[in-house]
Amino acid sequence: MAYTALFGQAASTQSTWSVTAAGGIGAVALSFLFLGILAPIDEELFFRGVVTTVLLRYGPLVGVIGSTVVFALLHGEPILMIFAVLVSLPAADLRRRTNSLWPDVALHIVFGMVSSNGFEDFDKLVRQAPSHGRVILQVSLVRR
Repeated sequence: MAYTALFGQAASTQSTWSVTAAGGIGAVALSFLFLGILAPIDEELFFRGVVTTVLLRYGPLVGVIGSTVVFALLHGEPILMIFAVLVSLPAADLRRRTNSLWPDVALHIVFGMVSSNGFEDFDKLVRQAPSHGRVILQVSLVRR
C-alpha cells in the first residue's frame, strides 16, 4: 500500500508471470532464473545484509521487526505484504542468529517456490498455513 501510495502503481506486480507464461519455455526459464533465484538473492543482500545489519545495532527486536516491516511495505500489495512478513521474519532472525546471509537466501528461494506454486489464493494459504508455518518456525529457531 505504501509503495502504491508513493508511486501510483495500481497494477499487480505478479502480472509478469502470466505474460511470461505466454512467451514459451525459454521465457519461463529466464523468468524463473531472474525472479525465482536472482531476485531473492538481491533482496536478501540488501534487506538482511544491509537493513537488518544496521537495525541490529539497536537491538535484536528492532533489527528483526524493523527490517521485516520495511521489507513488507516495499512489496506494495497487501497479499504480497503477508507473504513478505512470512519470509522476512524468520530470515531476519536467521541472519541475527547465524551471522550469515546464505540461510536467508535458501529460505527466501524455497519460500518463493512454494508460495508461487502452492498458494493460489488466500483461502488456500489459510488452509495450508499450519504446516508451512511450522516449517518456517522450525527454520527460524535454528541456533548457532
